[in-house]
Amino acid sequence: MSIFQSDQFKSAMTEVVQKCLQPLEEKMEKRLRRLEKIYNDKADRKEEEVNLFWPAERAKLRNVKITLPVFSCNTTTDLKKVLKEVGIKEQAFVHQAHFQLNQSGVNVPHVPSEDASFEIIEHQDDNEKPIEFVANRPFMFMLTKSNHVMYLGWYQ
Repeated sequence: MSIFQSDQFKSAMTEVVQKCLQPLEEKMEKRLRRLEKIYNDKADRKEEEVNLFWPAERAKLRNVKITLPVFSCNTTTDLKKVLKEVGIKEQAFVHQAHFQLNQSGVNVPHVPSEDASFEIIEHQDDNEKPIEFVANRPFMFMLTKSNHVMYLGWYQ
């Protein structure tokens, strides 16, 4: 029998391996506990609110001449899968949204016309030349009422 097969050698090697692995196991346990704490903290916290108005709230008032294209968006979304994930079983549930922007304002069938007009904010600074903004590339837009997003879309 060789020395490598003896119980004494196996016992000694097991002890050496355990001593080498112990710091690694302790590090892994600490990391696991840290991850569990992070996960539990997030689970305990309510879903954080996303503030879509943050850029506008931080912006400085400036005179801007805006040129927007005339366009319309029609979207159809099947919500059956989403509803099923939250426990609602429906045969079919389809959401349709229509949005049209033209010279007279915004036309959205499910939003009253007085709520869908352009808001002109007067800000006069005689020393300041208006910035010209031509929306000739893709952009995101929102139709809002009382800080609630009624329609969110993407023009491209």
